[in-house]
Amino acid sequence: MNDDMENLTVLPSGNVRVRVKYAGQVASKTFAADALDDARRWRDTVKLEIAEGNIEVVAGVSMKQLGPRFLASRAGHRDWRTDESRWYTHVATADWAQRATASVTPADGLDWLDELKAKETSYDPKKHGKRAPKVLAWDTRRKCLNLARCAFTWAITKGLVPVTVNPFADLTVEREDGDEDEGYQEGWYLDLDNQRDLFALYDMSTALDVVDRMEKWIVQFALWTGMRMREAWCLHITDVHVDDPKPHVIVRFGSWDAVKERYRPPKGRKGERKPRRIDLWGGGLEAAKRWLEVRAEYVKASPATIAKYSAMKHNPLDLMFPTERGHRRDTKPPRSFRKLATIFPVIPRIGRPIWWHLLRHSCASSMVSGWWGIRWHLEDVQPVMGHNDVRTTQRYAHLAPSTQAETAARAHVAYLGRGHAGVTAQRPAARSPQNDGRARQDSNLRPTAPEAVALSS
Repeated sequence: MNDDMENLTVLPSGNVRVRVKYAGQVASKTFAADALDDARRWRDTVKLEIAEGNIEVVAGVSMKQLGPRFLASRAGHRDWRTDESRWYTHVATADWAQRATASVTPADGLDWLDELKAKETSYDPKKHGKRAPKVLAWDTRRKCLNLARCAFTWAITKGLVPVTVNPFADLTVEREDGDEDEGYQEGWYLDLDNQRDLFALYDMSTALDVVDRMEKWIVQFALWTGMRMREAWCLHITDVHVDDPKPHVIVRFGSWDAVKERYRPPKGRKGERKPRRIDLWGGGLEAAKRWLEVRAEYVKASPATIAKYSAMKHNPLDLMFPTERGHRRDTKPPRSFRKLATIFPVIPRIGRPIWWHLLRHSCASSMVSGWWGIRWHLEDVQPVMGHNDVRTTQRYAHLAPSTQAETAARAHVAYLGRGHAGVTAQRPAARSPQNDGRARQDSNLRPTAPEAVALSS
């Protein structure tokens, strides 16, 4: 076999991509796996055309150059910092992003997505611990494409590029074998034994001080309500009703916008970001009451801090879970939880140290499985978790495998007690002749407007 692979790259799909750079631009084309000779011929032809000056150089601004302005237009969005990191790591480094925008084609986007398939993550040991690199997840690749598509739409709308059609408008990142296991995993939950072990550490661990032990109620509250971290950190005392006949909390805010200094609405699709009610019961109600008892002792704000925040429109001291110094919490778990995460045994089913969002998964899992007394229906779990679509809640359905068996067992007991005639005695009433779809007398016997005019004449 000819080993001439200059300018040729074998993609994860097996196809062969040809990329020839010239004058700061790239000529690129992808061939099928069995068309290696065709790829070489195309490469040689392009090189000859370049040498003879027959290929026109497309001038213009590149998306890499427009990147800072595009990112600045998104500053303050919920995930704009993550988008900024994603842009410089995966988007701006692409070949098409460094060329004139007028030369970018959908084929460039497809080649780029193939590159992302084979690209590995670059974990920072200081932030992420000792984690082995892995190829980019399907969701990461999808968000990279969305970000690039938004960049082109923004540039076209602003009139910054000489094109009118978004080259990535029709591209998608399809799920493939293995992608279904990304994101939430079926084993990501704390069962009852794990939950008991976690709270036992709060009572017995010598690594915690008195203030740390108070945070046990924050953790228990998060576990039993399933609230997202930012929702909990933006929860106000006035939205917590523990003395109500039906104790509950109102989740009005999803996060804090430090740029615009305002609260964002809860997470959800555009137009569906609305407050939701979470009833307090069991361990959640106990945690809320106990935390309100120790909250004043926990928050040790200085007089200067109190005076500072009292004059503010959005006072962090009015929050349910401020820091010890009376500040608004950032996107980190309480200090005590971070301590326990390092000493809590790694659960084989999970395969990694526990993390804060695992409490939310454990809440839904406990309700669906019936670990907390009764088994909840998925339709009842959905509003508690704040899922816009019940299909998101259905990922916890595997924890209720015996529901059908239990229902069949109860039905069988009823059958044995009353027999076929007994269990079928109360059948739905048969449709009456007046309700079979045929015309019938209207219940409103008053004449219509035309009839009234005719009668009066």
